[in-house]
Amino acid sequence: MDTSSPEFQEALRDHARSLGVDPDSESYLLPLVQEALLAELPADWEQGETEDGTLYYFNSSTEESIWEHPLDAHYRELIQAKKEEHAAQPTETIP
Repeated sequence: MDTSSPEFQEALRDHARSLGVDPDSESYLLPLVQEALLAELPADWEQGETEDGTLYYFNSSTEESIWEHPLDAHYRELIQAKKEEHAAQPTETIP
C-alpha cells in the first residue's frame, strides 16, 4: 500500500476524524492513526461488505457483527492517552 498516495492520505484524514482526531491541529497523532488504519484484524475476525458497499466486521467465534474495526476502541484509548500526555507538556512561550 502506497501511504504517500492522495487516496491513502484522504483515507488517513477520514479515519483520524472517526477516531476523534483533528488531522490539522492534532497532526502529532497521525502516526498512531496510520497504525490504526493499517492494523490487521484480530484472530477470528473477518471483514464483510453489505450490498450497498458498507464495511462491517464479523467474529466467527462469537458470531458478533460490528460496524467499525475491532481495534478502533483500543486506538481511541491510546489516542486519548496521547492527547492527555500532550496537554500536560509545558508549552514554549517566546517573549
